[in-house]
Amino acid sequence: MKYGASVLLFDKQEHGISDGNKRGIGWFSYEGSDMISACKHAKWELNFHKIVAMGTSFGAAGALTAAGHFDASSSDNNRAIDGVIAENPPYGRFRFVRDCMHMHVKGLPAIIRDVLAIFVYVALTLRRGSLILPDPSETIQNIAPRPLLITHGMKDTIVPFEHGIELYEQALDPKDCLWVPDALHTQIFDHDPDGWEQKVCALLDSVIEQ
Repeated sequence: MKYGASVLLFDKQEHGISDGNKRGIGWFSYEGSDMISACKHAKWELNFHKIVAMGTSFGAAGALTAAGHFDASSSDNNRAIDGVIAENPPYGRFRFVRDCMHMHVKGLPAIIRDVLAIFVYVALTLRRGSLILPDPSETIQNIAPRPLLITHGMKDTIVPFEHGIELYEQALDPKDCLWVPDALHTQIFDHDPDGWEQKVCALLDSVIEQ
């Protein structure tokens, strides 16, 4: 890409060499809080001029939550995040569990799968202590007037394509999207590198012009 932008890549809590018990996903808890901490570090301590929060899957939920929830109350001049790129973002926690249950658990009546989804959702939410945190769908409108790009694989079997569509429809302008046929989860760039670069460059141009 033409910008030569710096990239700050970090391990979230419970991942890689970061502290924690290696429990994996934070159920939208530290995905968002770690993202906003990293963006504040890049902007206020490393003196990056503009910050775009980017994530895929639960990392995309973290980017949306960081900008739409943790960074939403700041004034324009004090915001740590200037734009967001979300790839394969889940619409919300219960919606994600319910859709996974219906996609991957076969042989049970729909009502039983719905009940199981409720139990799994409650158990994960209580275990992670994330009951009071909003879902991306609840805060995505707070990202405006900062540019937003949502990308999604149309054959995603982990986070269904409909999640990306509905988040995009709820978001306010300025926003853009990239829907990639035949792409599975986290395969946007693999299937359409030219389209990805075009959309990302357009978002970066918007951020620079702000």
